[in-house]
Amino acid sequence: MTGLAPHEPNRNPPDLALASTAHWIAAVRAAESVRADSLFNDPWAAALAGTEGAQWLAGRSGRPALTVMAIRARLFDDFVQRATSTVVKQVVLVAAGFDTRGFRLQWPAGVRLFELDQPEVLDRKVRVLDAAGARPTCIRRAVGADLAGEWGAALVDAGFDSTAPSCWLLEGFLFYLPDEAVVRVLDEVTQLAVAGSQIGFDIANTVTLHHPLTRPWIDMQSQLGAPWLGTLDDPVGFLSARGWHATATQPGEPAANYGRWPYPVPPRQLADMPRHWFVTGTRL
Repeated sequence: MTGLAPHEPNRNPPDLALASTAHWIAAVRAAESVRADSLFNDPWAAALAGTEGAQWLAGRSGRPALTVMAIRARLFDDFVQRATSTVVKQVVLVAAGFDTRGFRLQWPAGVRLFELDQPEVLDRKVRVLDAAGARPTCIRRAVGADLAGEWGAALVDAGFDSTAPSCWLLEGFLFYLPDEAVVRVLDEVTQLAVAGSQIGFDIANTVTLHHPLTRPWIDMQSQLGAPWLGTLDDPVGFLSARGWHATATQPGEPAANYGRWPYPVPPRQLADMPRHWFVTGTRL
């Protein structure tokens, strides 16, 4: 994926192009980790990002989306740690990519972390982490699965207990799916989540795909073969209809700021504005 001309479409297969996003996000985490005011520390992110991730990041310095990613990572760090401080002892990372929370966070005793993603992505991650001497800080189970298909059975076969409360994180994932697949994935999570379970994900609204403020980023993603497709204009209402009590916040609002958001936050009552929602909820 490196070496593309500015407007040359990516001709990699879709799965390969989407797997490349794991390198990009790892590069953002690596850059954040060396800041004096870092929101988190990921000591393995640079190795996971590799040359591909570093080159991708080098051409995008200063983009607001990079600040969104850093804030998002910290917000969801806090989310999973709050969830597992109570009765929740199993966490599912859907489209885990090169996420290292199973190694860099301190988990309560007995927490089981299930990482769902393409087998090739999970295999590369474990090779890099093994070479670095990283050791999980929880009971970690990698589950290779086609997230566009049926994956619930594979998760249960790996030891997931669908009768116990769980925490679900779908970070930086749903906007790569068409809308019908977003619905299908969230419905499958709902079916596997009993009362007291927690969910966290981020997603854009429909305006984001076309608005002049966000269109350059959308075009870049498309040119590199990883277009943004899925949106939810009312994620809170969507989850409410499925038995969740949910809240949504935007980067820069008090719950998603961390002293790092330098841009104006569009008022919620302002119509036709791009929105990147950070959504969390509890199963009723």
